[in-house]
Amino acid sequence: MSDDRKRPLWPWIVVLLFGLPVLYVLSMWPLLWLWSRDMIPNWSHPAISAYIIPMNYVLTRAPKPAQEAIVGYIKARFARKMRK
Repeated sequence: MSDDRKRPLWPWIVVLLFGLPVLYVLSMWPLLWLWSRDMIPNWSHPAISAYIIPMNYVLTRAPKPAQEAIVGYIKARFARKMRK
């Protein structure tokens, strides 16, 4: 048992710090797509509003290039789905 090597913790920290925010931003367009088509039940609106709060915070306080990148991604993905 004492010969077991401990795996370093830093790769997991990097994944959490960078991976989770990226996945969060990527999850916005399906949510908006479903919302625009009234496919989300009314009882779930409070939970969705709570889910979107961090994105609103970032979009109002982030540097301009970050805001433009996020809004551009959501618009591009959303517009592509709307055309189909």
